[in-house]
Amino acid sequence: MEIKINQDGNNIEAQIIGRFDTVAAQNSEDDFKPLFTQADKNLTLILDQLTYVSSSGLRVFLNLRKEVIAKGGNLVLKNLTEEVHSVFTMTGFIKIFTIQ
Repeated sequence: MEIKINQDGNNIEAQIIGRFDTVAAQNSEDDFKPLFTQADKNLTLILDQLTYVSSSGLRVFLNLRKEVIAKGGNLVLKNLTEEVHSVFTMTGFIKIFTIQ
């Protein structure tokens, strides 16, 4: 998995690319650190190149959402692939995240 982060003032876009499986989730702390650190901003995660997300990956998304809420930021997930959208639907995450 790879993350590309672009910031423009209070707006941060992060493109997540590849497979967000258990191994990637375990190794993602450094990659996601800028997002957790700036959770008081407007975060947009672009997921059009995310091909797979495991339960461990979902946990990272959930923890980021909790941090954003705690810091008063905003989190939007954008352009989910069909497979990732299906996982979010089956797990009920579709109801707790803002999806565009």
